[in-house]
Amino acid sequence: MKEYLEEKYSEAFMIENVEELRYHRVGALTSGEVAGVQAVAYPAGNPETEFRVEYWEKENVIEDGYINLIMSDKLAELVQQKVQSIWKAPAKLDVVYFEGPFGSLPDSSYTPGSEVKDYPYAAGINVFMSHEGELDKQVQAARIKQLNQELKEYGIADFLSAVFFMNNGDFSNIEATLQDIDEKKDNEYNLYSFCRPKADCWVSGGQGDETVEELIGDFSLGKE
Repeated sequence: MKEYLEEKYSEAFMIENVEELRYHRVGALTSGEVAGVQAVAYPAGNPETEFRVEYWEKENVIEDGYINLIMSDKLAELVQQKVQSIWKAPAKLDVVYFEGPFGSLPDSSYTPGSEVKDYPYAAGINVFMSHEGELDKQVQAARIKQLNQELKEYGIADFLSAVFFMNNGDFSNIEATLQDIDEKKDNEYNLYSFCRPKADCWVSGGQGDETVEELIGDFSLGKE
């Protein structure tokens, strides 16, 4: 697995926590027969960037989640360019690919030149904008629709976007807020529950097919 990762990504990797990988049996209380081995991997010198790697012995296939991290970075660059073009204002991003089921990751098609439109798994796109005063929902909804349309036209087929308009304090502290949410691991505590109750924090977005009117209506959810 280590040799595979290093050849594929041209980086040095560390492999830890190697254990048996078993076939999953739907409805069973225990796992099925041994399928291979699985482990935690990370780039050498960067232990915080952990991902899963699996070797399926019968299929003679190695799969890894590092591609999700690479594609998240590439998607963030694309979104940042489009946000800058549409809003002409600074923005912070939280972009992640939702890990697809192992057993069907398109690893064999990956090359360093692969683009996000070549990678079919769903993505979550959070855009954070600093905003003070009254929010022009009509204008902002039209801009969100433009962002979603441009992403779909580029080839990002499956995504969920959310654009947050926050006061300067919340915008400046968004990294700390995201870390706090991640550390608490509470399903009820997320960006929406953080933003919705506030009078000066607005969020709207979707999967790319929403009308401007629907996006405007989404701003008022949770504000009752």
